Amino acid sequence: MFNFPDEVQGSQKNLEAVRAEVDAVEKLWKHIKVCEQKFLEYKGMKWGHVNCGDMEDEIKKKRKGLVDMRGIDKRCNTFTGIVEILKNWATFLPLLTELKDPSMDTDDKRHWKRLKELVGKDFEVNENLVLETVWDLKLFEFKEGIEDITDFAKNELKIERGLNKVKDFWKIVDFELV
Repeated sequence: MFNFPDEVQGSQKNLEAVRAEVDAVEKLWKHIKVCEQKFLEYKGMKWGHVNCGDMEDEIKKKRKGLVDMRGIDKRCNTFTGIVEILKNWATFLPLLTELKDPSMDTDDKRHWKRLKELVGKDFEVNENLVLETVWDLKLFEFKEGIEDITDFAKNELKIERGLNKVKDFWKIVDFELV
């Protein structure tokens, strides 16, 4: 080609590198699209149908798939953006597991009241609560506070069960006054 074979070879190498980069970016965008579809699916779930364990496993797979991608500039905004969202989900789901614990359900809803005060928003927890409402609370920003509330609730439940055992035991004991 016009007696410049070195220039043509260099251009072909550059073109191949560009093609490889475009392929990598396409894979990244496809992965992001799959992730976003999964997030929408999760956000549409009702509180009573949420299975946090399966969701956590799925998010771990999505994160691993992202980390294993080759040829991606891991400093680009697209990559860092999806990594941040997946990180938030990875924090959110264990918190959700904690909130779904039976210890949170008390007659007076005191633990949920503390949570509402912590996040500064009011919402009603029932079987029809859509997960998007909980996601919008940005619980991942209140991780330590939520863990304190759920730990407190679990300890309270443990104490309450212990007291009930003691009550049940002493109910059947008869004392005779001599």
